[in-house]
Amino acid sequence: MCILSTVDFTRMTVVSVYTDYLKKCNIPFDIICVDKYGQKDPFGAENIYGFVPKTKNRWGKFRKLIAFWKIRKFALEIFKKNNYDFIIVWNELTAFIFSDILESMFKDQYCINIRDYQYFNLLPVKRRLTRVIKAALFTTVSSKAYLDYLPSDNCYMMYSFNKSILSRTKPHTGLRESGKPIRILYIGQIAWLDNVYKLIDALKNDDRFEMIFAGGGSEQVEKYAKSNHVDNVTCYGRFQPADTAKYLADADILYNLYGTNSKHLTTAISIKFYYAVFLHIPILVYKKTEMEKMAKICGIGFAVENKEFVNYADELYNWYYSLDQQEINKKCNLFLEEIEEGQKQIYCLIDKGVGI
Repeated sequence: MCILSTVDFTRMTVVSVYTDYLKKCNIPFDIICVDKYGQKDPFGAENIYGFVPKTKNRWGKFRKLIAFWKIRKFALEIFKKNNYDFIIVWNELTAFIFSDILESMFKDQYCINIRDYQYFNLLPVKRRLTRVIKAALFTTVSSKAYLDYLPSDNCYMMYSFNKSILSRTKPHTGLRESGKPIRILYIGQIAWLDNVYKLIDALKNDDRFEMIFAGGGSEQVEKYAKSNHVDNVTCYGRFQPADTAKYLADADILYNLYGTNSKHLTTAISIKFYYAVFLHIPILVYKKTEMEKMAKICGIGFAVENKEFVNYADELYNWYYSLDQQEINKKCNLFLEEIEEGQKQIYCLIDKGVGI
């Protein structure tokens, strides 16, 4: 078996939903992925085949796509040599790039995991994805909103719940002690900085809050905080997936303010939502998003309109201390049971794919 991906390990932590199960069943697997940073394998693969695309930060999306397209030849040679019986295709870009290869070489011998809405409405993209999805044994989506744009007769919801990471931490037992700063954590690749800066401005030097940014891209946040004399921001750079639990353990609220100006942003369900559900802690979201709908189910979403944050600090503080932790625990635990059942369904499909 092989996991095929066009991102590096830091961008595919949730693949552990698959790898944990494969290891449990003693099914060996390789990983073919982008490896720009020479990272250690956190998933326990038999072999790692790392592809290094030659790209520059200033390149546009089209030129970067051309650079990533070269992974086709790299992977094709490995396919021919190793004769895999099943492929797990990680993300929609990978499915798009390998569409014809998967359809011709591995029909009904692969599954696709759709992570984000990526130009699904563009005809060339839609045609290519439709073909590769229809030829797959099954496809999973990280958000039910994506089913509106995909052929959904063989598509299933995969909850992005990372047991291997979350097993290293535990749910919170209560709210932050009054009088101590509420710790807001943005974890992962730091992006959509306009929204970050808006939050920083709203909570600037308010001793009721501490803002923590952990992940690649936090350097820009640190620069902004220093230039604006903000004292309640702490930044950490890129880290290994194994360190995720360490940062989550210190969080009182998770950040998920990415914007509302595209379907990519309004339809996505972030893995941070699942972190919040497991930890039984609140999450910051925008209104009119799929994230707001999901967070509302568990009673953990502080939802605001995507506009200037007037009185945001007072409203967030008062909302936080009005929460009923027991009610949150109850709703989150019910949702975790739903996640467990959803993952069992995916494992049954994998069993079918590998002939168990």
